[in-house]
Amino acid sequence: MDEPNFSEGHATVVPEGQVSAGSQGSWTITYVVGESGLLPGDVVRVTVPTGFTAPQTDNPESPGFVSVESGSLASVFRTALDPLPGNIDMDLREEAGDQAIYLFLERGPLRSGETVQINYGAGAGRAFASPYSGLAEFCVWISARRGGDVVFNPLTVSPTIDVRPGNVSGLEAIAPSSVDANTSFDVRVVARDTLGNRCRDWSGWFAVQTDASGIRVPHRQHHEDSTGEGVVLSVSVEGNRLDPVRLTIRDEESGIQTVTNPIMVGLPGPVWGDLHACVGDTNSHVPELDFKLAVGKIPTLNRNSFKFQLDADAATSLRYSLPDS
Repeated sequence: MDEPNFSEGHATVVPEGQVSAGSQGSWTITYVVGESGLLPGDVVRVTVPTGFTAPQTDNPESPGFVSVESGSLASVFRTALDPLPGNIDMDLREEAGDQAIYLFLERGPLRSGETVQINYGAGAGRAFASPYSGLAEFCVWISARRGGDVVFNPLTVSPTIDVRPGNVSGLEAIAPSSVDANTSFDVRVVARDTLGNRCRDWSGWFAVQTDASGIRVPHRQHHEDSTGEGVVLSVSVEGNRLDPVRLTIRDEESGIQTVTNPIMVGLPGPVWGDLHACVGDTNSHVPELDFKLAVGKIPTLNRNSFKFQLDADAATSLRYSLPDS
C-alpha cells in the first residue's frame, strides 16, 4: 500500500472551537506556505465542510461569499469554485469534498512563511454552519507541480471546528420490541435538538409512567448524558400480556416527554418499520400489489391481505387499506 503524500505548510481556522448546528457565522482559513514555497501555476484547494453554505463569489450580500487575501503584494490569485471546467480528478472530489474553493497562483511567487487568507462568509449574508453536529474540517490541498501532472496532496492536519447540537427540544425512547415475562429490560432515552441531532452534556430527572398492569417502573431518578449515547432506564415486567405495552418517559425539569415503541411481553414482537414496494411490469391499467402483514393484537401472517393500487391521477402515490389495524 502506497504511503500518502502530504503537502508542506499548515493551516488554521478562526474562530476555532465550537459552533451551534445551523447557526450563522463567518470563518477565516489561513494557509501558511511551506518550506518550498509556491510558484505561478500552483493551486491551493480549500474545501468547505458538508452541510455548510456552498461557497460563492458573485454576491457579497448572500450567504457563503468568499474573499481572498495574500500576505504578499507580489502575488495574484484567480479564484474558482467547484465544479471546474475540464477534467478534475473525481477521486479528489470524493475524498476531499465537492464544495471547494480553488486559488490559482497567477503571479508570484509565495515564499515560505507567507500566508493566503480565505474569508468564508465574508459578506453581509455570512454563512450557515451545517445542521448536522460533529467535527467539521476545512481541508486544504495543494497542487505544487514542478513540470508534472496536476496532483493535489492534503496538509497533514486540517483545521477543524466542532459543530454542536442545539438545546434539547425532544426525547426519543427506544425499547425492545419483545421481552420475556418476569424479567427486566432497558429503555434508552436520547435527547435531540430541533434539527434532529443527538444532544450531549445534558441531564434531567426522569419519571416512567404506564397504565398497564404488571409493569414495575423505576422511581424518579436523575441521569446525565455527556456523549449523546442517551441514558438507560430499567423496567421490570410480570406475567404475559396479549396486548402491547407503551411507556411514557418524562423529564420533570423541562416537562418534555415521549412514548416508547410498542413492547410485546412474553410473545414474539412484530417488526416495526416502513413498508416499501415496487410496482412490476403489468398489462393492467391499474397494477395491484398484494401483501400479507401481521396486524391486530396477536400478530398473524395468514389472516389479512392488504391490496395496494396506483392512483389513476398520481403515478407516484400508492393507495392502500388496512382492514384490521
